[in-house]
Amino acid sequence: MNSVFNSAFEISLRVLLVLIADDKPKTIDMISAMDFISTYGGAFGIAESNLHGENYYKFGEFSARRAVVKKAIVILIQRDMVDIYQRNDGYYFHINDVGEVFCKSFKSDYAAEYAKTAKAASAYIGDKTEREIIKEILSRSTVDLRGGYDE
Repeated sequence: MNSVFNSAFEISLRVLLVLIADDKPKTIDMISAMDFISTYGGAFGIAESNLHGENYYKFGEFSARRAVVKKAIVILIQRDMVDIYQRNDGYYFHINDVGEVFCKSFKSDYAAEYAKTAKAASAYIGDKTEREIIKEILSRSTVDLRGGYDE
């Protein structure tokens, strides 16, 4: 049986929430990083707990998440909810009016909490570059596996 959890469909809904959290177009890597930080906000000190619970192997999810985010972005482009922009340094994605209207229709407690944490993740990332934030996530994964970063 296939699970809807962490599927391209579920992540596409979270991608909309990531993209609506601030008005900056993002790369797939930055969307993946922001989604990861949002789901594990407790590990980054931006939320009281992790939306996806406590998990000793949470940082192992990060590398697999990018591939699913890429599939989610394709779904959102096909449904005309996200626009794509090509720049000299790659492709960027931005939520459009259709995506915003759909995103604002989310009524679950999870969506509300995720949206709140995504805004906190956006503030946490601030002006850090994509490379800096990915390096931080990978660094935390090494520390976490050694038993650091108590939550």
